[in-house]
Amino acid sequence: MQHIKNVIPTFNIIAESKINEEGIRAFFSKSKPNFFTNLEEKNKVKISDGEKLVETIGNVCDVLHSERTKTNKEYVSYINSNAPEMLSHTFVTVAFNNVSQIFLDKLHRMHAKIEIHQRELGKEELKFWLLPTYDDDKDLAYRFAELFESYGNIKEKLETELASKKDRIEEKDLECIKRLIPNTYALDAVVTTNLLVWKELMIKYTDLQYDDEIRYILLFMAKSFKQKYANVFQNIMITDQSGNTLGLDSLKTDGKIWRVSKVITV
Repeated sequence: MQHIKNVIPTFNIIAESKINEEGIRAFFSKSKPNFFTNLEEKNKVKISDGEKLVETIGNVCDVLHSERTKTNKEYVSYINSNAPEMLSHTFVTVAFNNVSQIFLDKLHRMHAKIEIHQRELGKEELKFWLLPTYDDDKDLAYRFAELFESYGNIKEKLETELASKKDRIEEKDLECIKRLIPNTYALDAVVTTNLLVWKELMIKYTDLQYDDEIRYILLFMAKSFKQKYANVFQNIMITDQSGNTLGLDSLKTDGKIWRVSKVITV
């Protein structure tokens, strides 16, 4: 099938909130002069700027009502349980490759505090992800592939006809083509929101009642976020249909665990 390409969604964290060490030291110069030194020295492992920011904001608001005496992991654990809204000050930007318009529309509807910008449909070949749901039904998978191929044929024919028109407006032509293409075609997008929202999305929308695409993406995002923000996501694991609790490291893109798993807090 020459006009379509079967692809798998991927993502990368491309930006995050950064701290200003000079500003933090100046702010706490009188009230907690050793705050930043303690923040750096009391942690045996490297912690992200996002996690440092969570602890800093917690201290600005005096969430624990005392001088800092715990590691970042212990402090953020308290935040997770008692003041999770503090996570909303740390923003993370994710670039998505080969996600559908359906996925992006769902993100729009899921939460108001999400900023999304996407690549518009162009003249490139159409790309789709045949969901693993169809792996057990080869005939159904083939029928979907045929359907996508027919869309590719229509798109190519329409592009040829529009290109031959006099006084054509290319932007209008693309809008015309977009009306014929299903929302399952793959595109690229950039999404920004805070750690609290990302975490809420992962917990709620990996439930088995939701679409495989959004479950797949958010499950593997949870795995990636836990690696990068280990302290914020220390209470995050997955559970399967039998109720077995598993670590996120058990998720493999070529495995079947993700199909029967959802994110939970422990």
